[in-house]
Amino acid sequence: GPATDEGNGTPDPWRPAGGHRALVVGESLEMNLRVPADDALPERPRLRAWRLAEGWARPTVEGVWAIESVAALDFAATPAPNRQLVLEIRPYHGLDGDQQVTLRLNGSDLGVHSLVPRWQRVQSKVPDGVLQETGNRLELEFSRIRTPADAGMGPDTRPLAAFLRRVAVLPADVDRLEARNHPGARVVDDAWEVQGPGRLLLPVLADRAFDTIELEVPPPGGVVRVRSLGDDAESVEVEGPAGASLSLRLPMPTAQVVLEMAVADGTVRLPRPRIHMTKGTKRTPDRGVGTGPPKDVIVLILDAMRADSTGFAGHHRDTTPNIDAVAAGASVFTRVTAQAPYTVCSVPTMLTGVGFHSHLVQSNNGRLSAAETTLAELLQDAGYATLGFSATPNNSPRVGTGQGYEVFDDVWRTPDFATAIDPHVMADRVKAALDGLDERPLHLMVHWVPPHGPYTPAQRFRLWSDPDYRGPCDGSQDYLLSVMDYPEKVSDEDLREMVALYDANLLAADDALGQVVEALRHAGRWDDALVIITSDHGEAFYEHGRQGHNSTIYEEMLRVPLVVKRPGQTEGEVSDRLVSLEDLVPTILAEVDVAPPDRVVGVDVFGKDDRSTVLLRSTRQQRLTGLRWRDHKVIADRFRSVDEVYDLEADPEERHNLFAHDPGLTTFLMALWDRQVNRQPPSLEAEETAITDDERSMLEALGYTE
Repeated sequence: GPATDEGNGTPDPWRPAGGHRALVVGESLEMNLRVPADDALPERPRLRAWRLAEGWARPTVEGVWAIESVAALDFAATPAPNRQLVLEIRPYHGLDGDQQVTLRLNGSDLGVHSLVPRWQRVQSKVPDGVLQETGNRLELEFSRIRTPADAGMGPDTRPLAAFLRRVAVLPADVDRLEARNHPGARVVDDAWEVQGPGRLLLPVLADRAFDTIELEVPPPGGVVRVRSLGDDAESVEVEGPAGASLSLRLPMPTAQVVLEMAVADGTVRLPRPRIHMTKGTKRTPDRGVGTGPPKDVIVLILDAMRADSTGFAGHHRDTTPNIDAVAAGASVFTRVTAQAPYTVCSVPTMLTGVGFHSHLVQSNNGRLSAAETTLAELLQDAGYATLGFSATPNNSPRVGTGQGYEVFDDVWRTPDFATAIDPHVMADRVKAALDGLDERPLHLMVHWVPPHGPYTPAQRFRLWSDPDYRGPCDGSQDYLLSVMDYPEKVSDEDLREMVALYDANLLAADDALGQVVEALRHAGRWDDALVIITSDHGEAFYEHGRQGHNSTIYEEMLRVPLVVKRPGQTEGEVSDRLVSLEDLVPTILAEVDVAPPDRVVGVDVFGKDDRSTVLLRSTRQQRLTGLRWRDHKVIADRFRSVDEVYDLEADPEERHNLFAHDPGLTTFLMALWDRQVNRQPPSLEAEETAITDDERSMLEALGYTE
């Protein structure tokens, strides 16, 4: 229970600040460009003050190749006089001449160095005043690049320049590269152990707002900056000598703060800051309008439907007239994200309200644990007839998402692939099933494949293709797979045709959905139904160099539409609250007055409890992970090193990486990420299921080659 004030038994409003992440932005910095082996990767993403920017190959356990004429690193540092830059570097041995490298830091030339054909140490003095606290960029410009193919050394076509193991910023009088490595800060015996010299960035997290912080000033003393990251973000400063205990009243109560203070050379031990909590208020559900429990629960899923591809979201083409008609009298949510950009991981979340950290279905041979409780099982227990239809093997009894459905029609098992993914074939089977229902309330789940590739709808839906186009893009899966990771193979005309075919595919799916909606109306199962129309993930068109989905956790692959028509609802409304696909199950259960299982982590989108975070991941091949917090996103690479941070409100296209420009924000997001992972329910080990030849053929036809 909560701590109490001695003598009167009332809750103590003072408590130690939570969090186990902090960062020291050092006066010295070693950038170890070697990565751990796959079997030695850290369990949690690593926090550091630097990242590889442009011009690099994927790092290895031995180092990293510079593969362009210019390669760049971004980093944060604490400026100090008398610094030097040190590199461990070896030129590519297949070059057709001597290699030179020009070093440039924040636009200032540090000199030109001739490289000999072996490992060597390159050292350059950094003029005082060149280093910045944030946003440092080191550029390495090489005089020569050459591909191994051109050098007769194999098929590799990457233009190699040099191979690097380490880069460091060190005092000019330090000779050993390893002499000033900064591990940063860690918690030891519930206190912070910090190694300086540098700037300590210390996040302070709480479950609700606090108004005062008490902290001890580390040596050498000086200014402590307190930066709020809440809605009313402000920064205040307080000053004190080393060892002083300071109490700082915040201008506005907040639950998110980053402390920034100088730390002296050596190891410093700091007690955790303490925070004074404001009084909390109990929240009571307020679900707005409604006409009582719904008779039926309808969930309609269009695979790989981008959030911005629909008419009601403002798309310039009339791609979704039937969904638009539903949206006009429903609740539309504009900030909705999948946790994962691929079906087999996303759908279990949609149908259980449990995230991927807990359900663990993350690959094509994964299967939802029988101990996990699905929406269909809960509704079946509440007296519903439960019918499921799916044209994809990644939402089917094969992967465990059929649990609780009395009838699950694996439409994808139709022998002919084109027939199996035809959205109108699905619509016909759903309509036939509606004719034979009893009087019980109905839970219906329908999962169409389109607009997911292949983008090959019937000719009558191809309204936006250029009749004069004669290029290679035919929308087939073979074509899409051949260019998925190769934007250089796709001309502007090819891309326009690709998007036109995707939009046509969506129009075809919308037409089929409209037929199901009309059948539900005819059966008297629409007006009083709770209807959800959404997608399992988005679809990319080279916004970040990739087409399709699975491979990144940028917005184009994660953002999805969400339309919710409540029983009796006729007036439309738009909400910009942050929503995760984890929230579908608790929203439905609240509407039908069924208690959610304890494992459900989602929130009711019509309740008063807003969510602020969503955990993210890509497929196991790419191994990207991340966290969205409000309108910020942090991403860790496949080696679990954080190297991307975005402000989605100011930069919705994720073009301006804030990682090296705002280490305080990065550190806070990492601390929040840890907390959210720790709060996930225990994992129920996903079962493994063998993939049959028929299943493998269908998966490959849909582009899943894992």
